[in-house]
Amino acid sequence: MADFTLVIGNKNYSSWSLRAWLWVKHLQLDFDEILIQLYQQGMEENLSAYFSGGKVPLLIHGDLQVWDSLAILEYLASLHPEKSGTADIPARAVMRSLCAEMHSSFTSLRQELPMNCRRAPHALDISPNCRDGCMLAAIPIRKISGCSAASVWPMRCMHPWCYAWTATR
Repeated sequence: MADFTLVIGNKNYSSWSLRAWLWVKHLQLDFDEILIQLYQQGMEENLSAYFSGGKVPLLIHGDLQVWDSLAILEYLASLHPEKSGTADIPARAVMRSLCAEMHSSFTSLRQELPMNCRRAPHALDISPNCRDGCMLAAIPIRKISGCSAASVWPMRCMHPWCYAWTATR
């Protein structure tokens, strides 16, 4: 049995689950994965076995249960700073700010571009309200094919640990 258990929803539709799963994989941790089929019969019953407010993801580490993808990432980064690139305190503060902003803001963006990696590729249109909100935050929106969750890039970040920085260099 692994030290960690990650309770997640389908990674094609639950961006919150995918974030936690990718982070655990990035850290190369040994973990057990429990998949809860979202929006299927029995979902509530399957989730009720865990203290998570009926939501995924949930990380179980011994007797500790950590829910919410951002809390899971923070917890694991604290346990493994050498693998997370977050030992630099000022850089970590900026990273926390960027993550918290995306995590709690951009409501119209998240409503208009829900996670669905299985959708047929086509250009994505968003409302002026959504576009204006993202542009105010200095985040350009690109019309791309593929996963709708990949259409937002935090381009203002120039820190080398930021994915947008490495993707645009």
